[in-house]
Amino acid sequence: MTREADFLPSVIKTTAGRAGYRCSIPTCDRITIGPGNKEDQTSSIGTCCHIYSSAPNGPRGTGGLTDNQRASASNAFWACQIHGKLIDNNEGGKYPAPLLQSYKAMHEARITNEMGGLTAPRGWFGKIEVRKAPHFQTPAELDLGKVTFIEGSCGSGKTALCEFIAGIGDPSLLWRWLPDRATDSSLELLLTYYAPERIIAGVHATSDGSISYSIDGSEVPAQPYPLRIVLLPHFEAENYAEDDDVAFISQVLGIHDSHVLNLLESANRLGAGGVHNLRIENDSSGRRLRGDLSGTLSGLMYGAWSGSERSRVLIALAIARAEFCSKYSPTLLILDGGIATLDDGNLESYIELLASPNFTFQSILTLNRDRSCLPWTGWTCVQLAEGETGALITQKNIC
Repeated sequence: MTREADFLPSVIKTTAGRAGYRCSIPTCDRITIGPGNKEDQTSSIGTCCHIYSSAPNGPRGTGGLTDNQRASASNAFWACQIHGKLIDNNEGGKYPAPLLQSYKAMHEARITNEMGGLTAPRGWFGKIEVRKAPHFQTPAELDLGKVTFIEGSCGSGKTALCEFIAGIGDPSLLWRWLPDRATDSSLELLLTYYAPERIIAGVHATSDGSISYSIDGSEVPAQPYPLRIVLLPHFEAENYAEDDDVAFISQVLGIHDSHVLNLLESANRLGAGGVHNLRIENDSSGRRLRGDLSGTLSGLMYGAWSGSERSRVLIALAIARAEFCSKYSPTLLILDGGIATLDDGNLESYIELLASPNFTFQSILTLNRDRSCLPWTGWTCVQLAEGETGALITQKNIC
């Protein structure tokens, strides 16, 4: 149970005001203050919640913060009474601290926008509805968290589902999953996201080559809202073409060569996966990528790294691209490629990084084996299993 008494009245007032006296949960936005019984009174249904608990045994733990830090406005989250209770259920498992921090940042950015201020855009991808799709049992829904895992064995449909989702932003990814034109089939998806207002974006592709879009149920000529879905597709890390590192990486990432070169500085700054000092050297055979990776010799070329190490570099570049895009548009990072090659230690470091509120984008990662030994709390998990009429999508929360 939230113990508001641990916050000073000034902290409660500041937190409520920064939230515009609205619930900070994206799917709620309920106004928490209004007229009271008398003309000179107000009535509040808001509550000032702790992100990290005020007590060591409370929901989400203390996060290593001091008493003063846990009692400060930076650790406060404004919610309606209903969500104030829900976020602490089951020891806060469904609402881990990084998720609440991300919600808070997005909500405060929305309030700033409504006041007419200037701030970097924030967004939240809430839900994917698969209305129709080949190879899947439909309809199906999956809720997206700060970090969402799609689990399934090889051939269960992980790559198809990832490309369906990415196809909302890039419809060219949808065509290979539709049969030839002689077959009457279609693929229909709905994406609910908040930017910061709720928007339901739809895409409908058919095997005859036509595609249509909708916003909140009304057909539109194209997707009008700025959203970015950054996809690192499934790839075989061992299938490395040695002609030109930059050309190979740009082909995997689906971006221009110049974009790869421009992302190196950002990837070095972020240091995701222990990747540092990436640089390009030219020789007679092409452009060569060198860098320093934790756990291996410094200064090796891309071709000298193992498949897992090359995957870490590609993941680092994809994260750098998502971080850049999220400064200007709501962004979803999909890591379908490379994750399977990582050991548990490296995967855990990525989970911690991607869950950080410093990143305003969300992430989807695919897993092809059980990783339950990792210390996950509250991340969203989607499981794929083979069914008689196609892949079955089910959802659970990791507690």
